[in-house]
Amino acid sequence: MLNKVFEYAGSHKKTIHLASFIMLLSVIMGVVPFLFAYQIINPLILGQNLEFKRLVILLAGILICLVLQALLGGLALNMSHKAAYNTLFGLRTSLQKKMENLPLGAIEEKGTGAIKKMFVDDIGSLEVLLAHSLPEGIANLIVPVMVYIAMFFVDWRLALMSLASIPLSIVAMMIMYSAGMKKMGPYYMASEKMNNTIIEYVNGMEVVKVFNKQTESYQRFSKDVGDYRDYALAWYKTAWPWMALYSALLPCTIILT
Repeated sequence: MLNKVFEYAGSHKKTIHLASFIMLLSVIMGVVPFLFAYQIINPLILGQNLEFKRLVILLAGILICLVLQALLGGLALNMSHKAAYNTLFGLRTSLQKKMENLPLGAIEEKGTGAIKKMFVDDIGSLEVLLAHSLPEGIANLIVPVMVYIAMFFVDWRLALMSLASIPLSIVAMMIMYSAGMKKMGPYYMASEKMNNTIIEYVNGMEVVKVFNKQTESYQRFSKDVGDYRDYALAWYKTAWPWMALYSALLPCTIILT
C-alpha cells in the first residue's frame, strides 16, 4: 500500500524518509537526558562525591538534548506534513483525471456523497499515515527496542519481566480488531449513505420547499443520520472494553519489575 501511495509523492518521498530520520534523532535526544541524570543520581546514592564542574556539564547536556528534541521534532513534523499534503494533492489530481474519463452514469450511480467521502475523507485519512505514523512510528519503535536490548545486557530477568505486559496487551488488541472488523463494513456503508443523503438534502432544499416535501425529505435525512450514529456506537461499544484493557496494560511495564 505504501509503495502505491508513494507513486504520487514524487520528489516528496525523500522528504518523508528524511523527516523519519530527523524524528529518530529527536526521540534519541529525549532518551539521552536519562543517561545524564543517571550519572548525577548514581554517585549520590552510592555516597560518592560529584564535582560541581561535572554536575554543570551534565545539567547543560540535559538542557541541550531537550532543546534539540523539541527543535528536531518540530522540523521533522513540518517536513512530513508538507510532503504528506503534496502527496495527497497528487493523489486527488490523479483521481480527478481518472473520474473525468468515466461515464456520467457511473458517477451518478456512485452518488455525490460517496465521491465527496472518497476525495475528502478517504484520501485525507492518509495524512495521518504519511505525516505522523511513518516518521513518529519508526522512531518510537526503534528507541524502545534499543532500550530493551540495553536492559538485557544489564539484567535479562528484569528485561523479561518488563516485557511481560506486552503479550497481554497484544491479545487484547487482537480481540478488539477481530470484533471491530465484523462491524466495519456496515459502518462504512452507513457513512457513505449518510453523506449522499446530506448532500442531496442540502442541494435539494429549494425544490423540497417548492413542492412542500420538507417532512418526507427530513425523515429520510434523520433516518440515515440515526443509522450512522447507531452503527458508530455499536462499533465503539464492541471495541472500547478491549481498547481500555490494552491501553491500561501496555504502559504498565513497571508493575512487574
